Amino acid sequence: MTALVNVIPDFFGPSTSVSSNPDILKEAVIAETFRLAISSLSQEAPEARNGIHTNTLRSWIVKKIRSLIPEIAEARYLEQVIREGKGPTLEFIGDVIVLPRGYFIPTRTRAIPIANGRYGIVSAKPTRRFSEEGFKMEVNGMIRVFTDTTDTILEQSDIPIQSRESYIGGHSKGDIIEYFINQSPRNEWCRGTGWEAYIGQHPGQYDFVWGDRPLAIKKGDGYVSLWREPREFNSFAYWLCYQGQGWKYAIHVPNKEVRLACLSLDTQGGLPRKAEIIVKGDVAEVRINFPPPGSTLRWLYISGGRWKGFRAPYICWEVPSTSISGIKDELHQIGVSINIEGTI
Repeated sequence: MTALVNVIPDFFGPSTSVSSNPDILKEAVIAETFRLAISSLSQEAPEARNGIHTNTLRSWIVKKIRSLIPEIAEARYLEQVIREGKGPTLEFIGDVIVLPRGYFIPTRTRAIPIANGRYGIVSAKPTRRFSEEGFKMEVNGMIRVFTDTTDTILEQSDIPIQSRESYIGGHSKGDIIEYFINQSPRNEWCRGTGWEAYIGQHPGQYDFVWGDRPLAIKKGDGYVSLWREPREFNSFAYWLCYQGQGWKYAIHVPNKEVRLACLSLDTQGGLPRKAEIIVKGDVAEVRINFPPPGSTLRWLYISGGRWKGFRAPYICWEVPSTSISGIKDELHQIGVSINIEGTI
């Protein structure tokens, strides 16, 4: 642990605050070493613009920090940080793009406004370079945040600013049920064997529950419900059933939009999902009674959130109190009812 703490100034720069939690610090060092590797290798080899192979990156990283983190020699430790971890990964937050056949390329740098002079950093650029340019930062695992800065300062440093909506995607369509009804192709409804309907909230269940009795809401001249069709390898295709007097259509819902569609049905059905935000000084606990859509999860992570586990009937994250306003906006966007305890 002492050895890891000692590398903080060299790795991250003197103006950077880094979490001292041993597991979070280890994650931060591995992620930063990946950024150092992809930056260094991109400069050394012109052909690297087409991607750097994972074996080349792993070899560079193991040589760099094996004395600090011996287990980095095991492939799974690096993969958990890059793309396969249970929490945020470099791919998920957007620092790198994963190409076919094990290649990676760095993404362009941009800053995501959070609140109160804080901006999430999305970049494969090593943290120390930002520090050398005069930026103050916080590093919480692989998540990096500019602090005490402004749009003007970032623009003067040629760092583009990307809006929350553009960064997380997911719900730029407004009422997602209305969007699919009006914008997506309609097919003849033909329910097959094994189909199940989204039935709405169920006491004691964190997940979205499926069964025989659909949660249906009024839309225009008809009613709409959500169904899943079983496919191979325990996967599903999802369909809205939009029906009225003498007609019945199937409208496809992409898998990445399904949780948003469920939340919209809950809200418009009169029983929105719930969130509690418990403020405890500099940190707050965000509790929600549903698995978040990918867009919401991405915002929780870039805002500095850390998953804290389950506390019935909630799934919990710890976030900096300075990030609460943006998290509130995100939860409102997806139709969640919010209760706040404590002073922001």
